[in-house]
Amino acid sequence: MIKKYILFIVTILFVGINISTLTAEDKVVTVTLKSDQTLRSLAIKYFGEPNDWEVILFYNGFKSPGEVNIGTKLKIPVQLYKKINKQLEDAQKLISQANNEGAGILAKDLVESAISAQKEAVGLKKKGQLDLAYKKATESVNSAGNAIQQTKDKRINPSSTII
Repeated sequence: MIKKYILFIVTILFVGINISTLTAEDKVVTVTLKSDQTLRSLAIKYFGEPNDWEVILFYNGFKSPGEVNIGTKLKIPVQLYKKINKQLEDAQKLISQANNEGAGILAKDLVESAISAQKEAVGLKKKGQLDLAYKKATESVNSAGNAIQQTKDKRINPSSTII
């Protein structure tokens, strides 16, 4: 019980620290769209991913590419984008690890929660809602990590495992 309480406190502190420092570390590049640039070329340059041009579009409050003209100032959230992708990558690894360790049976709710939060984070990122996407990606990491820990705890204490 104490171990779970400590894990919970550490998780809360970790999430709180990451969210509170997010805006302090957030590197946003502002560019003025030139005639030889497109949202896709900016996504390639700053994100390394041409298909994430919509992130730039929606992050700047536009609804369609037709609203973005030459001379438009665009904010590109480089650091936050990278942080989200790192969290999503970590979440995927932890979800796989959790499933490999049997969490799909021993901590099914936590694995499902991790997968759901991961999918939500991807959708929010695509819509340019990056602060929420980061929060959901972090939630996914935490749920998957908790699923691994719960699975290990149940293996150590088999009397609490009900199959």
